[in-house]
Amino acid sequence: MANTVLVLGARNLGGAIIDHFLRSGWSAAAVARSEETLERVRSRGALALAADASDPGMLADALATTRRELGSLDAVVNAVTASRPPSSGPFGGGELATADLAAFNGWTVAVAEQAFVFLSTAAQALRQSGGGALIQDHRWFSPARDAGQGAVGCRRVRHPGARASRSTGAPRRGYPRRAAGCRRDDPVAQDRRLHARATI
Repeated sequence: MANTVLVLGARNLGGAIIDHFLRSGWSAAAVARSEETLERVRSRGALALAADASDPGMLADALATTRRELGSLDAVVNAVTASRPPSSGPFGGGELATADLAAFNGWTVAVAEQAFVFLSTAAQALRQSGGGALIQDHRWFSPARDAGQGAVGCRRVRHPGARASRSTGAPRRGYPRRAAGCRRDDPVAQDRRLHARATI
């Protein structure tokens, strides 16, 4: 039986990830909200699941459906663009001196909440399956931000426990570690490297 991956977010980067796993002999499913994106998933030969990846209940149902329909669940990839910026204002929330709380929440809090839903809900599902890999696209956590994107840049303050364990040599169970990197010459992914939790 082939290994199975569930990809959250199936447009640009998510679509390329689906294609990669299918070429590697895996079965694949993907979560998306729009019918247009779901149809693209089907045309790729993957199982299309209509769900909101920021909703714990809907995500749990999608994980269970993937295991039931495809026979296993071995990896879950989070490629969702989870920011919910205000309808007006500059990309990234603007400079810190002028950004408001709504911009900060839309560019940062929404992303952190979706990441938690992904890690928590998918970890529970993989435990029930006997283990697997959680892979987080970290483009939104890149240390380099453009000028005028101060609000979104605040997300750099993250994973202090992981940094501490690396510096002290403490056990790293449950902390993110790099699992794979997209090649620098990849025209689709470019520097959108992937991180994974090696253990649940």
